[in-house]
Amino acid sequence: MHHGNTEASLIGAIIAALPCLKRVVYVTLDGPPYDLPLQPNHILSASTLAPLLDMPLMQLSMPQIPIALASDDVAVLACAWPRMRALQLSDWMKGTRAVYLDVEDLVPFAQFMPELHTLGLPVRIPNTWTAAPATQEYVGRRLQKLYVADIHPEFAPDAVQFLASTFPNAAVSQAYGHRLLLAELNKTKASFAAVLATACQARQNGLLPPQPAMDS
Repeated sequence: MHHGNTEASLIGAIIAALPCLKRVVYVTLDGPPYDLPLQPNHILSASTLAPLLDMPLMQLSMPQIPIALASDDVAVLACAWPRMRALQLSDWMKGTRAVYLDVEDLVPFAQFMPELHTLGLPVRIPNTWTAAPATQEYVGRRLQKLYVADIHPEFAPDAVQFLASTFPNAAVSQAYGHRLLLAELNKTKASFAAVLATACQARQNGLLPPQPAMDS
């Protein structure tokens, strides 16, 4: 199952045979693809997933198949599956084939997937981060697990604060991640989430001015 465009053909065959399918789980039996001498055409893309976009999926798991997504692709996926509860797409990658998403690319999942409780994507938590405000207006409160691909040992606090404001209840995890680093990151995230929740409650009680509207 590793040659040519087998993965894309497999997805197309599944959709054709089972048009009412609501769950797809792809499991490899002989080791994850990153240990194999794969060619570039083995990396999945948004076009490969296109046959799935018209399906009312609630769960999709392909955590060990390399995938390359752009920010616009993420928004398309999030809009296509509003009932999605668990989505895991290649949350661990290796070497030059790694194509990472930025932290702010996760916003569409908070905006368009209100039932999502598990999310895994090739996201990198960097050591410098100035791409977006530390907080934003869309909040995915149901998300419990966020699997990312890469965490810099000196992760940027602003990036973690952004995650805390976007997914306040989600624990960050990483396949084969460093246990102490994950514990430190989640502790930092929980502290930010607590501060943001206190500020939100104070605004609701009229103790703080309303938060300024963000530019669209």
